[in-house]
Amino acid sequence: MFFMASAYVQRVRGDGGIADGWPIDGIALGAGAVNAVPSTPVSDGESGAYVAWSEDDPSASTTRAFLQRVGAEGTIAPAAPITDLTLYPARPNPAVGTVNFGLVLRRSAPTSVTIVDVLGRSVRRLVRSELLEAGPHPMVWDGRDEEGRRSGPGIYFALVRAGGSRLSEWFALIR
Repeated sequence: MFFMASAYVQRVRGDGGIADGWPIDGIALGAGAVNAVPSTPVSDGESGAYVAWSEDDPSASTTRAFLQRVGAEGTIAPAAPITDLTLYPARPNPAVGTVNFGLVLRRSAPTSVTIVDVLGRSVRRLVRSELLEAGPHPMVWDGRDEEGRRSGPGIYFALVRAGGSRLSEWFALIR
């Protein structure tokens, strides 16, 4: 489990203690964050987490949003500014059954998330033109189609449409 306050992240064991190898004060995210506003960390499906936050820059009268992956061991990937729509990678990939991925919206937008096969045929709709709030949205596909049948092994894509943005993320399903 990860907790975040301001622009720091900390890994906490189930018993409430700090995980081995993590500093007592946590790990700083970003550089020189001013008025950082954190969101709830989202699992990356591999014992790590994705953390999104926004930072106010009073000198420029702007707010920037960021997304960063924190590994279970405390490694931190470089932070990237969030565009109107950002996808985080499918994990695990390849997957045996359940696939975790997610998206971050910079602002609220009507959103659709559809799983399609390599031929572009719709397999399952996870989100059907719903208005999603700004922020991170974890997604889980259980490897089943609309009728609840297990999908066969192969390459699949998560197609995401949010406002005027469209992105996709591929993953392999194996059995």
